[in-house]
Amino acid sequence: MIGTRWWHGVGRVALLSGVLAVVAVPAAAQRGRRTTLTVTGLPFTVTQTTPADFDAGSVILGTLTFNVNAISNRPAFSPRATTVSVRCFAPCPATGTLNAAALQWRRGDLGTWNTLTTTQALVETRNVTFNGTNDPWSNTIQFRYLLNWATTPPTAATQFRVQLQLVVAAP
Repeated sequence: MIGTRWWHGVGRVALLSGVLAVVAVPAAAQRGRRTTLTVTGLPFTVTQTTPADFDAGSVILGTLTFNVNAISNRPAFSPRATTVSVRCFAPCPATGTLNAAALQWRRGDLGTWNTLTTTQALVETRNVTFNGTNDPWSNTIQFRYLLNWATTPPTAATQFRVQLQLVVAAP
């Protein structure tokens, strides 16, 4: 493994209000060779959940965009395999009583929803050539919370800490 970078965020899911945020935890550069992971589109706020949301079975919390960029003063460092993963940082949820199994994510270009767990889940892997193929590259992750008329409390504020991880390795 050449390097790993983590991004942590705190998500607050509430039926009346909520926030999902990401805060950077920087990794040290390795002799002028590094790959950055930047995240935009946060925080998310759910201002009010409607009966239509409950009828639909979920509420969309928001979408974040991540960007992977190879930075090097040594182009011979290419190519690199870059892998982005996501998880709910334990304890999950950090606070509150909402069920963690109802928090889901999906990559923006795919239609499949995945439950956010405390285990790293692959979002996407791309091979990067410095200043060439897939450099930089980006994608989006959308988050939603499943709602159930019988089991979801109407005013339960719950915080989830979301972690994005970038792993860089030789392909």
